[in-house]
Amino acid sequence: MTDIPLCQRCRLPLVPHESLLDLQPAQVGLLTDRLNTDDNSIPTSNTVTERSLNSNLDINRDDVAFSKLHPNSIASGTPRRSHGGSSPGESFVLLTESLLASGNSVMYPLDEHGGIGRNDRKTFAEGRSNESPKENKTKESRFKRIMTLENLFHELSGQSEIDYPICMDCAELIQELLRPRYEEACNERDTYISFLNKIKDVPGAGSEEVEEILREIKHLERENDEALTELKEVEKEREHAEKELRELEQESELLLLEEEEFYKEQNRLYRELSDFQHEKERVDSLHSYYTTRLQKLQRINVYNDTFCIGHDGYFGTINGLRLGRLKKPSVDWSEVNAAWGQTLLLITTVIHKLNFKLVGYRLRPLGSVSRIEKFKVLPNGETSKPEIFDLYSSSDYSLERFLNHNRLDLALVEFLNVLNLVGKFVESSDPALKLPYVIEKDKIGGKSIRLSSNSNEVWTEACKFILTNAKWILAYASTR
Repeated sequence: MTDIPLCQRCRLPLVPHESLLDLQPAQVGLLTDRLNTDDNSIPTSNTVTERSLNSNLDINRDDVAFSKLHPNSIASGTPRRSHGGSSPGESFVLLTESLLASGNSVMYPLDEHGGIGRNDRKTFAEGRSNESPKENKTKESRFKRIMTLENLFHELSGQSEIDYPICMDCAELIQELLRPRYEEACNERDTYISFLNKIKDVPGAGSEEVEEILREIKHLERENDEALTELKEVEKEREHAEKELRELEQESELLLLEEEEFYKEQNRLYRELSDFQHEKERVDSLHSYYTTRLQKLQRINVYNDTFCIGHDGYFGTINGLRLGRLKKPSVDWSEVNAAWGQTLLLITTVIHKLNFKLVGYRLRPLGSVSRIEKFKVLPNGETSKPEIFDLYSSSDYSLERFLNHNRLDLALVEFLNVLNLVGKFVESSDPALKLPYVIEKDKIGGKSIRLSSNSNEVWTEACKFILTNAKWILAYASTR
């Protein structure tokens, strides 16, 4: 335990001011009485004014009570119990300069009431018995100074929100922090003084002049109220009369408008009657014309005109596009892809025409890059992520042929499944109807639709069978 006190804010070591080293009992009593007097004369408040920053010991600011020591030249002191809200671990005992100069300084911890405990006093007494009378007297004097300063700081800390001792820098910092509150309190005081002076300058309520003025004011206020009441009644009557006048004017305007509208309506009806007679004659003529035209159009099959399915030699064709592949004559893949796009569009049109609900598939007729999307319906009613099948190819090279045609084969199998579903729906509506070529898995009429596993001739023949079934389904849909 060291004998150096610490600043209660920055925790730096302090040296007592010379004015605190030799305080006489009378001076201590005078300071303590003054602290108690200040505490009784100032109302209890949580606000600390600038006056609490100045020392209650009547020491000038230039004679500051403490000065800092170099923190590396001494060890940290023992904390003192704070009386302003700090924890008990921040208590300390302050020593004088004479004790600082002594190499045998003894520090004693304080009890919970801010004093030295009984055990420490006993230890101190036992230690004194082993020392000479002169040394005992010197140490007893130092001990009294410590207790005097400790009690003085204890009283000072209890009168404010600041724990003492503090260094000069911390005192200036606290003073700057509390200056706005001090100025605010001064402004509030000046406001109260100004208000009090104004109250004192007001003449007494019992003066005759004031009473006469008040009576006159009340009389004028009554007359003003009566005049206002009369004015309001007159204004109400005026507003009522103006309202009646406006209503009459509006009624007159409405009558004029109604009369004008009546004549306009009469003229309009005469004109419409004449127009209707002319329109009747025109409609009768058009009816005769469109009836004749309708009879002609009813004999036309729009689906056959839209999807013209036929053959060109060994190839089946749709809208003039050949569907198949042979060495001679050679057919470009762009034409084959376009033919598949037209075929997929035909099946999509038939599905909409028959109001057939295709489950698990979504057809995307996009011309030469058409595709089929296959998905599953989950138990919660939602659909899974669709699997996309491209209904087109792009190359004849061996490796690319294998990859592209493999994807095309998968799309053709799914297309055949869709065609089979539509065909079964048509057959279910009329048991007498049967598809020209039976579809089983990836075969139609016994021919596989897979290009990668067939010759061009077999695959071209399977494509022709697909167009034949599609034309048969289209003919059925056009009659519905």
